[in-house]
Amino acid sequence: MLKRRPKNKQQAIMLRGISNILIILVALIVGILLARMWYMQPTSVTRTDANVMIEQIKNVSKIVNTEGYFSEVYTETDTKSFYGFPSTKKIIIKVKARVMAGYDLNNLKIDVDSSAKKIIVTGLNNPQIIGIEPEIQYYDVTNGVLNQFSAEDYSRLNQKAIDTIRYSALRSNLLNNVAKQGISNFRSLQILAQQMGWRIEFDDASIKN
Repeated sequence: MLKRRPKNKQQAIMLRGISNILIILVALIVGILLARMWYMQPTSVTRTDANVMIEQIKNVSKIVNTEGYFSEVYTETDTKSFYGFPSTKKIIIKVKARVMAGYDLNNLKIDVDSSAKKIIVTGLNNPQIIGIEPEIQYYDVTNGVLNQFSAEDYSRLNQKAIDTIRYSALRSNLLNNVAKQGISNFRSLQILAQQMGWRIEFDDASIKN
């Protein structure tokens, strides 16, 4: 019995040493994990905030649009000569259309500076016509004996009617109204950005003024 005591005492010392080593390892692992959580948290929050702001900007840009209603009436006349004999075809075209204007997200550039917590929006002063829904009617269709309207003629007239409406819309104040509405909506995002510790800058001269 007396011979076993030193052995048991030696084993107890070894177990105590192993326990101390395990405690130190666990403490180191916990410390490393806490340090990672501490240093990674601001980056995660910043990235989340940036994603939220970009999503808000895209949502606003999707609803920034204006509808205009236009109508045009014009006459199309075509005369061709066959062996010295003229043949004329004539048609009256009436077109009414709903024109939708807004922003093409592919042309709206959004840059994020996470370190400065700044979002720069470019292209807000470039609204576009994004859709035309025409209603085309033909009146007083007169065909010549040797010069008549064909399917190709009607396709060409349809396209010409749409182009005429597009030209009228571009000459109107439709796009100016879209730009004003867009600026107003994007300005409201600055309040949201400030609440989240960000700021939005518009890289367009018309908006800075």
